[in-house]
Amino acid sequence: MNKLLVFTFFFTSLLAINAQSPPAGVVPVNPWPQVAVDKVVQQVLATPVSEELRPQLEQVVEDLLNGVALCEELQTVTNAYWLYKRCVGVQLKKALLAAAALEAASQAATTTQVPSA
Repeated sequence: MNKLLVFTFFFTSLLAINAQSPPAGVVPVNPWPQVAVDKVVQQVLATPVSEELRPQLEQVVEDLLNGVALCEELQTVTNAYWLYKRCVGVQLKKALLAAAALEAASQAATTTQVPSA
């Protein structure tokens, strides 16, 4: 009974490891991060902010693209696809949160401005 349990554990472990990462040097057929990154870049650039905060918004997009490039480098070094997906997800979340913060700052600046007489 114990031998069967150990064999089953090792067999499922091997299946799980093979399912998590593609072979070295092979890019998945559907590069999902690029689709998600493009969508987030569009959302970030469409964020309504004042003109003085627009350069910071463009910096958020640049930081996102640099972060995704670092995630790709991490994936080539570790060959852990799940870690790559996690890294890209963190970069996307960070960009969306930064865009939301800039939008909130822009709205706060426009509502606190005193109208000139």
